[in-house]
Amino acid sequence: TPRAEGACADLDYQYSAGNDNYSLIGCLSKAVGDVPAGARKIEKSGQARDLGPTNGLVGWWMLDGINGTKDLSGNGVNGSILGGAGAVVTSTGRFGEANGAYSFDGSSGFVNTTNSLAKEGDLTMSCWFNAANLNGYPYIFNAGIGGTTYTGAGFILYPNGQINFNWRYGTAGVAAGNSVFSTTLVELDAWYQVVATVVAGNPATVKLYMNGDYEKQSTDTEFNLVRSAGPVWTIGKYWGSNTNYFNGKINECRLYNRALSGDEVSALYEATKP
Repeated sequence: TPRAEGACADLDYQYSAGNDNYSLIGCLSKAVGDVPAGARKIEKSGQARDLGPTNGLVGWWMLDGINGTKDLSGNGVNGSILGGAGAVVTSTGRFGEANGAYSFDGSSGFVNTTNSLAKEGDLTMSCWFNAANLNGYPYIFNAGIGGTTYTGAGFILYPNGQINFNWRYGTAGVAAGNSVFSTTLVELDAWYQVVATVVAGNPATVKLYMNGDYEKQSTDTEFNLVRSAGPVWTIGKYWGSNTNYFNGKINECRLYNRALSGDEVSALYEATKP
């Protein structure tokens, strides 16, 4: 088995598709698009774990103590931690590992991308989260563009435990859009993976998944996250104002430039579940 270098020097790694010098997910030095098809990460314990679907992956933020807010997709859409002192800190991850996730304080902490990532047409958004409370309709992962013409979409956690994938578009003061709610109810201090897929068109079709399982879908006449510029992607609060902060842990948010199939969503969950 080849050896990693630098910060990963004490970790073994290998891939099922050849033995090129690719590092662990936690120490990626090459773009995910360069990783051989079917690549598998070998944990220090020797247990293999798939990367999950990587075709069309254009944003990938692990949000942990190793990768921080770096975009592991290779597109350079890195993030920044914002908020008061201690508003976002590392905490125990979903595998029980130290510093394996970001913990958000629910009052000022969030992550913003440093570059706008234009997104038009089909897409998939996914994130792992662990809620500490259900108050305040917090946003987990969302994006939008303000101004006289605006658009936005993202995951909202409701007080009853439902996840709402909501999208809005229109002109100032006139809102249009739609939403789809989960049937699964979130419990506190438990890890969940939420995924939304969008097939653009007229109508557009939006499907919501929880922990790899299909929940519901909705249709609308429009779904478009780009106008004259790309949106800023925000994790841990509402993109448009300093409101709706998330209290709890968030980990491994992904953005694809295509709609994953139901089988691919299931594969993503199986590859990344604790």
